[in-house]
Amino acid sequence: MRILLPVSEQVGRLNAFYANFRDGLIEAIAELGHEAVPFSFAEPARASAAEQSALYRRLTQAPCDLVLDLCCWGCELSQFRVWDGSAQGEPLYDAFELPCVAMLYDNPWFQTLPRVLASRLYASLPDRYGAEQIALTYPQVRLRGTALALPGIRAANNRARPWNERTIDILYVGNLVTGALGRLWREFPNAAAFDALADRALAEPQRPLHRLLNEAADDAGLHYDAVGTIELLRAVDYFLRARFRMDAVNAVARSGARVHVVGSGWSDIDLPPNVSVQAPVAYTDMFALAGRSKICLDCSNYPGGVNDRVFNYTLNAAVCFTNAGESATQALGQEAGVRSFSFLELEGLTQAVGQALSRPDELQDDAAAAARATAATQTWRHRLENILQAVFGESK
Repeated sequence: MRILLPVSEQVGRLNAFYANFRDGLIEAIAELGHEAVPFSFAEPARASAAEQSALYRRLTQAPCDLVLDLCCWGCELSQFRVWDGSAQGEPLYDAFELPCVAMLYDNPWFQTLPRVLASRLYASLPDRYGAEQIALTYPQVRLRGTALALPGIRAANNRARPWNERTIDILYVGNLVTGALGRLWREFPNAAAFDALADRALAEPQRPLHRLLNEAADDAGLHYDAVGTIELLRAVDYFLRARFRMDAVNAVARSGARVHVVGSGWSDIDLPPNVSVQAPVAYTDMFALAGRSKICLDCSNYPGGVNDRVFNYTLNAAVCFTNAGESATQALGQEAGVRSFSFLELEGLTQAVGQALSRPDELQDDAAAAARATAATQTWRHRLENILQAVFGESK
């Protein structure tokens, strides 16, 4: 099978997550005995007429069997039309009878999914609620199917150090957008609807944000369509990411352990003296930090899934505390080193990290079990197998 991978040159240079994601898929395609066909274009979510024409010529000369569109950033390539006798023409992927998988690695309301033009369109999702979110935010999108494809790991991401060289007690990696803490919608004429959704989400953080919309609108005496579903979800999502990250870091700091925070924005707020702050690092440098850590903290905005950090932390033999613990333990197994916490019980998080650090032998054993389970079950090869099953109905 030949698998087309539209790849943005600009993002590949500037975004190490995207490059790691791309390389993991290329490796997985080869492991399964298929051929990766990268097609380079310049800017994310844009394509020139020359780039569209070049892809048409490439497919004419060497047809492919499947398209994997990373983060939907190749969406405009799909909009090239091939003459089929009609005035409008046929979309490129349809002309070559190509199924296209839009690979989402954030919530749909931050993605360019509606701009991917293909009648045989699938989506791979990091959250089991993703199909509901797409139906709500982009009702015009018609999917043939979906695959749950949590972010995978690569062997190259393993930078684990021996336990006696782990100098970081607790690591948190993530930027803090301090402006979002002030609820940026304060001056909006419909601010009450945004506040209602934010307050609902703070009260019930374990529930998916999109499922709180109707209840929040009722609280505010509004219907969510009146304020714009996507705008509402985006703004409140930004607020929650900032609020939950700040609350979780402060909670683990109350344990008295040494906490190392990496990211922008943290130097702008007051933090306890046992918290050290490091400026943002390249994505791949995060692996080395995880490999020097005993515990890694994750604050997920995927109640039904896992973000890319969790399995990279466990791969590097660090125990991961995450509010997405149910999804992670389902994937890894109950014995692996993932510990759950709730934003409704942050005192429990404080106590749990303190207890974990006070039992170093148990912590080390759990971390080692997590590393073994992750390497055995959470690779990009496993993700690609799930995707091919969803598209073709059988293992390829």
